[in-house]
Amino acid sequence: MANKSKINKELFFAFLLIASVIFVFFILLRKEDRGSMRQTATITIRDTAISVEIADTSEKRALGLGGREALGENEGMFFIFEQPGYHAFWMRNMKFPLDIIWIDENLTIAHVQENISPDTFPNQYAPDEPVQYVLEVQAGFAETHGITTGDRAEFRRSGTTSQ
Repeated sequence: MANKSKINKELFFAFLLIASVIFVFFILLRKEDRGSMRQTATITIRDTAISVEIADTSEKRALGLGGREALGENEGMFFIFEQPGYHAFWMRNMKFPLDIIWIDENLTIAHVQENISPDTFPNQYAPDEPVQYVLEVQAGFAETHGITTGDRAEFRRSGTTSQ
């Protein structure tokens, strides 16, 4: 009888351990799914469409493109701020150079800073006038597409994608 009770206890604890592992796995999986949902949009400047990920919360804006390996040719990150301001950027945790394009609340390009190297951290880059949006693209993009101050941008939300 004592032997049967010992086996029942061992089975109960094994079941409890397996159930706990499965529970933790599903909790982590749900957390990862929420973190990997990305809002996307298309920004068009001078007939060039750019597929962008939207950074519209303080957490997303703080993370930015830091830690990523690269961007595709017509890809970027679009930062949306609640209010126009002199929104400064730096190259913390960046692994590749960028062009940064500041855009005012009327979707007019206010400032372009080209070919910013990750080596420039902790230098900060800011526009000459208040803006509400900032677009980060791979270095050389602005020059290749002739993007300059005064150009107009079009913004179209695409939806939410899982990555």
